Amino acid sequence: MRIYNVHERLIPGSMATAMALLDGLSSEDDRLWPKENWMTQRFDKPLQVGAKGGHGPIRYSVDAYDPGLLVHYKFDAGNVITGSHWFAITETEAGILFRHVINARANIGSWIQWVFMIRWLHDALLEDAFDKAEIALTGEVRNPSEWSLPVRLLRRWRSLPSRKKAYPTPST
Repeated sequence: MRIYNVHERLIPGSMATAMALLDGLSSEDDRLWPKENWMTQRFDKPLQVGAKGGHGPIRYSVDAYDPGLLVHYKFDAGNVITGSHWFAITETEAGILFRHVINARANIGSWIQWVFMIRWLHDALLEDAFDKAEIALTGEVRNPSEWSLPVRLLRRWRSLPSRKKAYPTPST
């Protein structure tokens, strides 16, 4: 069964700042990954082709890296899914487009887990990451993501904090 999931957010700001966010993934000064509320992304070496790691039980390695523009990961053998996922940023006339894509395959059992549990958590994690990118580029989040009821229930069931930290929003 196919898993194809895309998250995008267009954010006004500096391409140099956006590139630094992407290049900082999994570093001590990572300002993109929402480690305050989610399992931290960690690798066995700095972000580069061949770095192995992941977050939580999901294991993957960096198989392509274009500094400041693209980090492409391949899921490790032994995961419940096969394929890849990636972060990319693109400068447009309207701002910086942040994108994360999963393109993978799963057996029926893993696909059902994805549909009814993992997808909800994954989507919330990505939207939290894009909130952090927006803060880094603009100093605020215009429309902060909110965790859905399934995310709050799943986090409670998994004994994780069920409320995320508030991010700066525009003054009214």
